[in-house]
Amino acid sequence: MESYGAHAEEICSAFANGINTYIDACDAGSIPLPPEFTLLGHRPDRWKAEDVVRVRTHSLTRNASSELLRSKVMAAVGSELGARLDGLRKQLSHGVVSKPVDGFDPAIMTDRVLRDFNLAVSPATYSRDRLSATLEDAALWTTVTPSGEIIRASFEEGSNNWAISAEKTTTARPILALDPHRTHVLPSIRYVVHLSAPGLDVIGAGEPMVPGISMGHNGTAAFGLTIFGRIRKTSMSIGPVKMILNDMCIGMVGKNSRPLRKPFQ
Repeated sequence: MESYGAHAEEICSAFANGINTYIDACDAGSIPLPPEFTLLGHRPDRWKAEDVVRVRTHSLTRNASSELLRSKVMAAVGSELGARLDGLRKQLSHGVVSKPVDGFDPAIMTDRVLRDFNLAVSPATYSRDRLSATLEDAALWTTVTPSGEIIRASFEEGSNNWAISAEKTTTARPILALDPHRTHVLPSIRYVVHLSAPGLDVIGAGEPMVPGISMGHNGTAAFGLTIFGRIRKTSMSIGPVKMILNDMCIGMVGKNSRPLRKPFQ
C-alpha cells in the first residue's frame, strides 16, 4: 500500500468492511447469497484492504499484450524498421515515433513475461478435458491463447457517449448516456450505491471490486466513463527484485489439501 495515495488504505479498508458486512448478513441468513455462489456450492471469503489491488483483473487497461508484441517486432527487425512498422499499426496523430527506451533490450520481452499475467486476467474456461485433468496435469493448463482474451472492438470506431440537452427530452431534464465497453457477466460488474459523507453526496454505479462510483451524479453534474486510448498498462523489466514467499494451502474437492508457495513483490 506504500505506493498508493495517503488515504488509499483507509478507503479500501472501509470498502472491504462494507463487503464483509454483506457477507455477515448472508451467513446470518438475513439475505440470500448471490445465485452463482449457490449454484457452485461456494462461500465467499472475507475481504481485506489489499484484495482491492491484489490482482488487477478489473483494471480498465488492455494494451499489455500489445506492448509485448511491439517489443518482439523491434527485437526481430531492429528499432528503426520496427518504428516504421509501428506507424502502420494505426494512424498516430501525435506524430511521435516509437523507439525503445535507452538501455532497454526488446529481445528480453518474450511470451514468458506475460504468461502469469494473462493467466490471471483471462476469464474462466471449462472443457471436458480440463475438468477431467489430474493434479499432475494441472501445470499443463496454464497457457492462454489469443482466443482466451476478451477482445473488444477497436476504440477507433468511436464510443457511444452522448449528452442530450434538457430542451430535447420529454422530461425537461438532460441525459448523459455512456458506453463503458464491458460485457455482461456473472458475477455482475455493476453495483448501485449511494455514498453520503461531509462534502460528498453521490449516487450511481461502480464495479464490485473497486471502491467509489465510476458513473452517476451528485445532484448537480453527471459523469461516466469509457475506454480511451490513453488508458495504458506498462510492462517493463527491472531485473531481480526481493520477493516475499507466501505459503498457503489450497483446499481440493474430494482431494487432500495441496500446499502452494507464491512469491510476491
